[in-house]
Amino acid sequence: MENHKLIAFLTIVLLLSGCGLFNSPQTGWDYIYQDDPVSALTMFQNAYNENTHDIKAVSGLAYTYLLLQEEDSSWIYVEKCSEVDSTSKYTIFSSLIYSRFYSLEQTDRWYRKYISTFAVSNIGFYIDSTISNGSMNKIGLSGEFLLEEYDYAYSIMQQISSISDSLNMNLQTDKAILWDYISRIAE
Repeated sequence: MENHKLIAFLTIVLLLSGCGLFNSPQTGWDYIYQDDPVSALTMFQNAYNENTHDIKAVSGLAYTYLLLQEEDSSWIYVEKCSEVDSTSKYTIFSSLIYSRFYSLEQTDRWYRKYISTFAVSNIGFYIDSTISNGSMNKIGLSGEFLLEEYDYAYSIMQQISSISDSLNMNLQTDKAILWDYISRIAE
């Protein structure tokens, strides 16, 4: 009888672990996805200590410090990203998101690098299941709009949405339509 209880218990444990109830995050990006930047920071720091050229760890540190509103620490790792791999999706993301919050004039530079490197309509593109292509476009296009780069933002929106081809970016009403489309990009 005791063996049946043990077998039943082990079966339940196996079923529950298969459902993901006992699975813990494996990377800092998993913790970011779970909205736990403090645990993410620990994971990224451990990965960085093991390999200072791990672009996922370096960009994760940049992003996590940004989430924790530690601008100076974030900037250190944004710069380190460029040193490690200046064309990586992680570098571009970290630089773009940092620029969007702390250096708006640099946003267009990083967004345009993202577009030229990864293609505007690469729907489904994710950074470790956390940051989607939609998020990248929303961050970049809102930055372009705030920098008054309306024509560029409009040309990208034409490629990724059903926005009208007949808008005139010299008209305030058409700029408002553009902003509405940018605001509705799914993240």
